[in-house]
Amino acid sequence: MRNYSLSRGELLFVRVNGSLEIVGGCIPFEGAGETVCFNDHLIRVRIDPNIFDWRYVSAISNGPFARDYIQGVSITTAGQFTINQSMLAGVPIPVIPLPEQRRIVAYLDGLQAKVDALKKLQAETAAELDALLPSILSKAFRGEL
Repeated sequence: MRNYSLSRGELLFVRVNGSLEIVGGCIPFEGAGETVCFNDHLIRVRIDPNIFDWRYVSAISNGPFARDYIQGVSITTAGQFTINQSMLAGVPIPVIPLPEQRRIVAYLDGLQAKVDALKKLQAETAAELDALLPSILSKAFRGEL
């Protein structure tokens, strides 16, 4: 348990997957009310909090420059794409002051909140349109349009 349990702020990277788009993906561990362990298809990375905000590293790791790097260095065997710790260590993460990292994370969180609100509005609108469709079809077939 000690070797594989996770703590808040640790990052997990997909070590092996059949999809090039998924291998190397970063999953930040937000914490849990119980012990959580990871398996051998993942690589755990512990972030030095004096240098990086773990949320910043997660965002950059899933961004286009890091994804291009990971897809370029991953290897494939029997249809499975893999990365290792050495490859992961080469992911380009700009070192900028911690306050700037936190500002970027806050900005991205704000954008995500807006995206979530738009998705909710889209789902509500789709439900309303789905509810209207039978009524419109009924009127159309009765010649009332």
